[in-house]
Amino acid sequence: MGLASDTISAERAAMEIVQIQPTNSRSVLGSMNDFVHHLKWRTTNYFKFSEADALEDMLSEIPMGALNYQYSVEVAAAAFSHSRSALRADAS
Repeated sequence: MGLASDTISAERAAMEIVQIQPTNSRSVLGSMNDFVHHLKWRTTNYFKFSEADALEDMLSEIPMGALNYQYSVEVAAAAFSHSRSALRADAS
């Protein structure tokens, strides 16, 4: 996505604590189930941690109903682009 290393570091720090909570959104649940089905198909029920990055890349290129059928990688890139634009505007 072409992000600066300080942006990546800040995002990693923000993701250190992960909370898993229930959702009332059927589209989020559907997208999660789609990911599970894709992973089961791709890994044939045997997950190799050495393939995690490639699997993550594959999942990021699947349109998600929870994102109005956009690709998560494109939504993330747009969000970071918007954040960088806001930061540049604040600095002016």
